[in-house]
Amino acid sequence: MPAFDWPHDAAPLPIEPLRGPIDRLTALAARHEGVLELIAPLEAEDEQSDGAPGTAGLAGGVAGDPRAYLPPVLSRIADEFGGIRVVGGDAALMIVVDERSDLGPFTILTDPVSFTPLYEGDDVAVVLAIDENGAAGPVFAIGEDLALTLVAPDLVDYVQRFTEALDLAATTTADETVDAELVADRMEESFFAPLFAEDPERAVALAADAPSGIEAPAEALAVADLRGAAPGARVEVMDADLPGDPLEIGIAWRADGLVVVVTGE
Repeated sequence: MPAFDWPHDAAPLPIEPLRGPIDRLTALAARHEGVLELIAPLEAEDEQSDGAPGTAGLAGGVAGDPRAYLPPVLSRIADEFGGIRVVGGDAALMIVVDERSDLGPFTILTDPVSFTPLYEGDDVAVVLAIDENGAAGPVFAIGEDLALTLVAPDLVDYVQRFTEALDLAATTTADETVDAELVADRMEESFFAPLFAEDPERAVALAADAPSGIEAPAEALAVADLRGAAPGARVEVMDADLPGDPLEIGIAWRADGLVVVVTGE
């Protein structure tokens, strides 16, 4: 089983740029109790167990210590804000995660410490890329076809956009009643579904060789350079004409997560 042995070289992200969105999300949860609920921050969790810090097993889908599943780069944020979700629904923004899986869309992300999930839907996910030094990179959506879409250049941008969408989804007219199903449906339609929509015009071609100055792993099959690409840029990983078994294809990040390396056996 792979272990969660996070790299610790990167400094934790400051929480200050997220203060506005977090305060707004907290107010939304208070205003719509029973519809929205906050995910507990780490400081509200029980003290860490006696197990070794920073490691945990991963086998298809296991629950464990949220501290083990948390990239150190998110520690300052997670101490105050764990995330928010629609009660009983899939719409969520997760900073603190109490369960990890290597199935579904995560199959293509072969290194469990190269990402942290921000959202999990049916056969789709939104992840924050974590580079080899432990730094947070861009946010990617992974569709059920395992295509990667660049969603946001960083976590702050993504959280701000999520907050705007959730606020709108929870806003009703005088003759409407807010409930969890309504908010979840609106978030799916207006925010999440567009993240995974196929757009051939935004496709970024895979190249056989890594760009100058980028050291690709030995098992690299192809590389997509998203440096300078706008959100919506899409890498059609499984549609590429690559050698080897498609089931062995994996993804690695380089250049702060903006160079996507397709690997294989």
